[in-house]
Parts: sequence; C-alpha cells; structure tokens
Amino acid sequence: KILSQGTSFRTKDLGDVTIDDFEIMLNLPTQSLLFCSADADGALVPGYTVRNSLLQGGISPKNLGGGAAIVADRCNLRVYNNVIGIGTQAGLQDINAGAFNVGIALAGYDYACGKDATAEIYNNLIAGNVWAGLDMTALQCPRWRIRASFNTIVGNGRVTSSVGGVDGPPRRPTPADVAIGQSLFANSLGNGTQFQNADQVTWRDVVVSASDSVSLPGITKADFELDANLSLKSSSTMNSSCCIDKAMPGSSDKFPTFDRSGNVRPRGGGYDIGA
Repeated sequence: KILSQGTSFRTKDLGDVTIDDFEIMLNLPTQSLLFCSADADGALVPGYTVRNSLLQGGISPKNLGGGAAIVADRCNLRVYNNVIGIGTQAGLQDINAGAFNVGIALAGYDYACGKDATAEIYNNLIAGNVWAGLDMTALQCPRWRIRASFNTIVGNGRVTSSVGGVDGPPRRPTPADVAIGQSLFANSLGNGTQFQNADQVTWRDVVVSASDSVSLPGITKADFELDANLSLKSSSTMNSSCCIDKAMPGSSDKFPTFDRSGNVRPRGGGYDIGA
C-alpha cells in the first residue's frame, strides 16, 4: 500500500515494470500516478503492466485540474483487473470522494513514432473520475495499436458538460489504430454524448446509456443495472436483455479467461459485457 506524493512508478526507453496487487493513493491532485514512455525518437519502447490493483486519486469535482491515474506515451502496455478511481456506488454519490482528472491518458506523438507498440486494456473498472475514463486526444501515432475490452467505464465526467466516457484520438490522414469492445459506458452526457471523436474508434459489442446521442456501428444504446460494487446485477432482466451472455467472440478475438473479480469467463451461454 502506497500513499504517493507524485508518480509512483515511472519507466521509459527499455524499462520493464509490472505493478501487481497494489493499493496506491495519490495525495497530490496536480500529479499523475503511473507513467511510461518511449524514448525521444520512439525507437526504444518500454514494457509496463498494471494489474490487480486499486488506484485512487486525490481530486474531487470541486477541484478541477490534475493528472491521470495512468499516463502512457507509447509503451507495450497491459492494464487489467484494476479499479481506477472510485469502486462503489456510494463513492460515486459522494461529492468529496477522491479520484483522478482522467482514468487512463494515452499519447503517441509523430516525432516518437519509430516502432510498433501495443496497448491492451481489459477487465478494468474506471469510475468516478472528473473528466474522461479514456483520454486519447494526444494519440497521433498509427503504429501504436490500442485495444480496450471488457471494461466498465461509469460515473466519470463529474463536472458540467465534460466528456465522461472516451475522448477519442484526433482526426488525421493516417488515424490511430483504436478498437474498443465488450464494454459498458454510463457517464456524463456532456452535450448529449459521453464521447468525443467517437467515429475515430472501431467499436464492437459496446453498450452505452440509452439517452446517449451517439450512433455508430458496434454500439448499442440500453440502460443497465450495477450493484453496490459496480458489477452487473445477475438478477436483472434489464441486464439479461443487453449485457449478460451478449459478447460473442469472432474468429480472431482473444477474450480474457477471467473477469475482474476472478470468475472464469465465459459463464453461462456467453461472455458478459463489462469488467
């Protein structure tokens, strides 16, 4: 368990870090907690794994600004089975509950785009952060392949008109390679949607709030019910309709064999959407 005054684990170049089964609380709201980056020209790409951990921030919606739980500027990144931000319904209702400005911030600049890299982000609960769950506004490198699946991204965007779900990559002649699948989104709707530049992302088997104005292939609009720990309620007929057993793998898909709680996937007739 770490009470951190700034970035707790930082790696770059050919560094290789695995963070497993930690509880880390960031005490200074202006800082980011975890950080990895390629070298200046992108030829050296670090490895960075964050798993089975609880990452808590020190910022409430009353205090705007601040950093992300994880900042990744072109790494071979694996982030899975974590709680990033707030882990309970009660915490989402607490205006003073500490979280981050952003859950995960992914960057990749043209000048550091010298080598292929992959990010895998799955089985995470990203909740209660002030701005977006996933921020990709600085993602410019098409050689960084981003895959996010089976995440539950809810309760983010806790300030007026913010992008709560995904702030997608910028529009470019050669766009970033981003795919998001099998995930749940219920965040601030901002100006009618919890996404920005959503059409720069490939979506599959994603469920978003019924009131969201987004309309893209691979996205279904439906409300769902979560329990006190922000997992799908198994007894909910609403969830049976939209989310339970509803993610079916394609021929090239590699689905996780466990969920965030350690239960074997799939259970029942298929894979449940979300973490």
